[in-house]
Amino acid sequence: MNKRKKYPLLYIGGDKGGVGKSAVSMAVIDYLIESSEKPIVVDTDTSNPDVFYAYAKKIEPPPFALDLDTEEGWSKLVNESAHFADRPVVINAAARALQDGKLKGDGAYFLDGVESHEVIAFWVINRSRSSINALASFAKVFKGRIVIIRNTYYGAPAKFQRLAKSETTKKLIEVRKIAILDFPELPDYVVDLMDDERLTLSEVAAKYGIGERLSVRKYRADVREQFAEVLK
Repeated sequence: MNKRKKYPLLYIGGDKGGVGKSAVSMAVIDYLIESSEKPIVVDTDTSNPDVFYAYAKKIEPPPFALDLDTEEGWSKLVNESAHFADRPVVINAAARALQDGKLKGDGAYFLDGVESHEVIAFWVINRSRSSINALASFAKVFKGRIVIIRNTYYGAPAKFQRLAKSETTKKLIEVRKIAILDFPELPDYVVDLMDDERLTLSEVAAKYGIGERLSVRKYRADVREQFAEVLK
């Protein structure tokens, strides 16, 4: 990644809460750290900042907590990103970010205006109709690069039939040349450890036994297989 002209700014968004944005954010952060990168982490989910708490006091600088409901919040995000142009930025978007088909705070305008990084939107979906509709709405307002993330916690890729059959999304994917990645499922018992103790994947691997380490190792390999091409 250090041979890029610009480092990526990864906006990780999706439909309503529960689609898996925080899980994807934490997996991407872990991937970057394991790849010897030093990501800048921004958690905009001010009501439930799981990513912020998981990495608080564990990375430098500590995660930023920003409210992107307002133009002021987006302005701060763009300024902070410019300050760290030599590092990748990961933004965990709030569930409420998309409202009436638009990003709050005129966010699409600010994302399109970022000059310090290559902006890539990771749009996380489940199999619901609202998830597919939210993807189409986001693509209307954000004209940059989009990568669809199918969260396989909700089923195997073949079960995402609404995405496959929607004429709107099929045309969108073709015209915008949108890649589709399959986000691997992390075993529930590891998820529970991370949730209960605010742990990162590295901490689970270090704190618990060989079984947990093997699960983390397998998950990391699956994440790398999906994301390596996009984040190289």
